[in-house]
Amino acid sequence: MNNRRRRFTLIEILAVITIMVLSATVAVSTLRETPPAQTMQNTVNDFRLFCAKARLRATEFGQDSIVRFKPEERKFYVVAPENASVENLPEVIWVIPEKFTLNQDSLGSLADGEELDLFRFFPDGGTAGYRTFTLQFNTLKRTVSISKLTGQLQVKNDIDE
Repeated sequence: MNNRRRRFTLIEILAVITIMVLSATVAVSTLRETPPAQTMQNTVNDFRLFCAKARLRATEFGQDSIVRFKPEERKFYVVAPENASVENLPEVIWVIPEKFTLNQDSLGSLADGEELDLFRFFPDGGTAGYRTFTLQFNTLKRTVSISKLTGQLQVKNDIDE
């Protein structure tokens, strides 16, 4: 019989330590909260993408795309004008994330269940952006509008005093 005890080799110990360090790194990065400024930037980027999709839909299908806001659902969505000839257009929706507020004072007063047209994108790439609004997360504020000249989303950083 062999009385020698089996011991761990240096490579086995290093492999276990490496796995533990990698697991701890993944756990810490997953559990750590995103800073408020990054959360705000991500949300603005998501809305920017939503507007780009609305603009693309107008140019791709050759008819206006209207960005409409539904306050009770905290939802922005794209609709075609009532006289639209194309059916079964792709749905484009963006919902305001939880913990964000939207300053509706700049949108005017709305009756219950009323929806509001915010922007209109034309097939030639132009826009009619006649509304601005402010998104707020914690103390961070961003005022959003559409440039009438370029049709691009414009975001202004507001400082909450």
